[in-house]
Amino acid sequence: MPELPEVETIRRHLAPRVEGRTLTALDVLDERWCRPLGPAEIADAVTGRVVERLGRRGASGSPTSSTSAGPDGAPNRTTSPSPSSARSPRARS
Repeated sequence: MPELPEVETIRRHLAPRVEGRTLTALDVLDERWCRPLGPAEIADAVTGRVVERLGRRGASGSPTSSTSAGPDGAPNRTTSPSPSSARSPRARS
């Protein structure tokens, strides 16, 4: 797990390239990332969303996207958990 200064540096470099872009596809490379939902459910839930802000929660990145509710009914946020053994999904635009 990277330390906080490295995470913030990565966030600062990614934010201008990610914010305002629409997620057109999502590849879940490790299905543990999206449990208890399946990879297809997560991909369907985020496809078409616009990344409003790339933030971080603790020592991991956390995108906030535009939509009214996620697959679990939670309002207006898509965030990524940070298990050290799971690989993060990739967004294509």
